[in-house]
Amino acid sequence: MLFKTNKVDSTVHTYRDEGIYPEAQGTFHMYHRIDGRLVAVGVIDICTRFFNSAYFLYDPAFKFLNLGVVGAIRELEYMRMIIKRFNPELTFYQLGEMVPSCPKVNYKLNY
Repeated sequence: MLFKTNKVDSTVHTYRDEGIYPEAQGTFHMYHRIDGRLVAVGVIDICTRFFNSAYFLYDPAFKFLNLGVVGAIRELEYMRMIIKRFNPELTFYQLGEMVPSCPKVNYKLNY
């Protein structure tokens, strides 16, 4: 989708790195790029003891890459780094909600 105004265009095409570890607990985004192209975004909640993979969305053109699985693996790697470098109390990883009858999230049954 293309926009004509500079304000909208700069908002859509730029992103801000939220840092390697946020200064406060809350909800954050993990951007997944291939050759600079944004192909997926993970929405995560980071608390003192819990890391929740709240939502994950991806470009359908990359469905063949199983980006939901890739995103979960990257989140676990990120969680491991947080535990080692910043917060040893971070203990639990949650894959968000599980709805077995929903094809968009039932890939979680593979874990």
